[in-house]
Amino acid sequence: IIIILSSKPVNKNNVEETLKLKKQLKKEKQTSKSYLNQLKYLQADFDNYRKSIDRQVDDKIMMYKQDLILNIVEIKEDIERAVDNSSHNVKELNSGLKMINNNLDKMLKTTNVVEIVCKNKFFDPNFHEIVSTSKKSGMPDNLITKVIRKGYVIDNKVLRHSLVEIIKNK
Repeated sequence: IIIILSSKPVNKNNVEETLKLKKQLKKEKQTSKSYLNQLKYLQADFDNYRKSIDRQVDDKIMMYKQDLILNIVEIKEDIERAVDNSSHNVKELNSGLKMINNNLDKMLKTTNVVEIVCKNKFFDPNFHEIVSTSKKSGMPDNLITKVIRKGYVIDNKVLRHSLVEIIKNK
């Protein structure tokens, strides 16, 4: 047995305090390890959540694409039937085109697409683009007199601006 004698006297309080600090350090290391583990799990959960949301968005986009393509295919087939059944008869072709137009109107309505009403309204840059002007005395400036190309709104958001002619007397 080797006994080492120190020049400093051993204080019982110092030994107890050192043991207490070591015990506390061990406890803090365990707590720190636990927090790090929790953080890793949270990061993994968040990554899984983000990937799940991305998949859901992709699936939703694909579903909308499929619906749109199916509608386009139906319109294409309507056009083919109208051409095939017209047999050079203008009335039959006209009737077929009206049917196709009605089907398109129904499709737009189901997707909340609404035509922008322009005729005899005042120019609004939020909905209209001016492509020409005309002078007409007795009529107010900025009144829309002609719609060059129809505009559309989907869910209160402009899908395409209307191209219009307005009155400019000055």
